[in-house]
Amino acid sequence: MKKAIIAMIIMALFSVFISGCGDDFYAHSDKYDKEYFNSLITAVESGDEDNIKSLFAQNVCENEDDLEIGIEEILKLYKGKMISYKQSADQTESLANGYKEKYSSYEITTDEGEYYVAYIFQASGEKKDIGFRHIGMCRLEDSYNYDVNVSYEKVEGAYAYCDEEAKKRINNKLSAAGFDFEKHRRDLEDTTQSE
Repeated sequence: MKKAIIAMIIMALFSVFISGCGDDFYAHSDKYDKEYFNSLITAVESGDEDNIKSLFAQNVCENEDDLEIGIEEILKLYKGKMISYKQSADQTESLANGYKEKYSSYEITTDEGEYYVAYIFQASGEKKDIGFRHIGMCRLEDSYNYDVNVSYEKVEGAYAYCDEEAKKRINNKLSAAGFDFEKHRRDLEDTTQSE
């Protein structure tokens, strides 16, 4: 009888632990992600650079000296109003520092084109840490190009492959951050061959 009571107490504590530590962000990360995605698309479709910049974490705004250039690239690339979207990847995780982070990517169709967007949103930490840390965008047709990558998490800020000049700037930034273009090529080849 004692063992049964102890087991019930342990199970009750475990369920409290799971529901408490799993908090709302983990339990409903898809709901939060839809909010992040909608706020991003609303800001982009407003055409207002300040609206997009306000979505980024304060310390990203302070530390990324080319953030405005990246936002200009996004606005140069993205045209029209969204008519449909499909999530192509997502991951919710707790970082080593205990911060909560959501990575997502979407395929978007507007009335003027098709786009691929990937982003990282940090959902906890100090106020200056919370917000988008990375937003990358390209035309959907470029999302499988070997020399285009919009989802390299080690590069914070905003960028979009809107033209060759932007691609050169972004690829220099990726190279400086240690991005392995050859591995990226192999991974894409493996992906396309398995489909």
